[in-house]
Amino acid sequence: MSIEGHVDEVSHAQVRGWAIQPRSSAPATIQVVVNGHLHGTCVADGIREGLGEFIGQPGDDAHAFEYEFRPALSMYREHRLEIRNAATNRLLPSGARTIHVIHAARGMLAPILITSRGRTGTTYLMKHLLAHPEVEVADTYPFEIELMTYYVSALNVLLAPRFDGTQDEPDMAAAAEEMCRIGRNPWNRPALHQTIGGEELERMFSESIPLRLSSLFRNIILDYYGIVARKMEKRRARFLAEKCGLGENTRQGIRGLMGEVKEIVLVRDPRDFFCSAKAFWRWTGEEILAMMDDVFGFYAQLAARTEHDTLLVRYEDLIEGPKDTLGRIGNFVGLTEECPEQEATELFHRHGTSASPGASIGRWRREMTAADTEHCKRRFGLFMEQFGYV
Repeated sequence: MSIEGHVDEVSHAQVRGWAIQPRSSAPATIQVVVNGHLHGTCVADGIREGLGEFIGQPGDDAHAFEYEFRPALSMYREHRLEIRNAATNRLLPSGARTIHVIHAARGMLAPILITSRGRTGTTYLMKHLLAHPEVEVADTYPFEIELMTYYVSALNVLLAPRFDGTQDEPDMAAAAEEMCRIGRNPWNRPALHQTIGGEELERMFSESIPLRLSSLFRNIILDYYGIVARKMEKRRARFLAEKCGLGENTRQGIRGLMGEVKEIVLVRDPRDFFCSAKAFWRWTGEEILAMMDDVFGFYAQLAARTEHDTLLVRYEDLIEGPKDTLGRIGNFVGLTEECPEQEATELFHRHGTSASPGASIGRWRREMTAADTEHCKRRFGLFMEQFGYV
């Protein structure tokens, strides 16, 4: 069985084209393969005006396909795409594409990410890092200025191709004037680029603009922390530290934007996390457990991988053995001297939900119901075994 067609557009957000199967009335099924693995399939049965005339079958226009990546492919990793006919496993014409990665040069200050969903000692660790002469932290309690996360989010929006609009995502260009809101560039349309500027214009949007915007945002971040370092008279500063959420796009996006990163992921006994989260956010137990499914699933997956730039640290070790734990963090980051220990009691009075640092460990024995304890054991037992929470 032969197939005819063409892949017209490939981006981080979607794949578009058309395909027919001669000698068959059935629409073609299209496979989208990313880095050697099947990402998903779609059916080439959409209407594309004039297509029938183009292929010599006037009026037979229902051979277009569109496949959306949900979520979009990361801009900070290279992706090899193959668009194939599922029936024959043959590539469509122009169906082998590579989406290149955004490469960032290392700046004057190397980033340290303190990654967590919260309630795992991030503020406590940031206070220690703030006291180190080689680490720059924006000195505002509770140390939650997340400039890198903001600019990665902005970059993702500005570089995303036009979305044609659904109930879930309206045309942001129209909303921008009325609501002071900006979204995807409505003129970033690969098909349009090919029509009015050819491959040169497509390369501008896929390669040149990402590099230029990345450079601009990276320099803004470095200038910001350079000013903070001068204000705090940290002449030896070589690193900047920020808190970071668990989102894969954000974590990888910061690597793409800033270059080499050291990431410290803080984890905690799920039972104590439950108690702290319930007291701090005042959610119901079921709401917290539902959120924890994603959080501790992420921790378990990360622990199963070996990433040279990522260090997992237990909250309990940071509280009960700060000197050794801070030494391990310092060696991992590359600090030339020990991280000075900071008094934790005052910080716990402001930010904690237990009477003291020591009381925050094992609090589940006093505060959790038997039912909630069993829920945690059933849902997070693998993680607890992995990290020694027995």
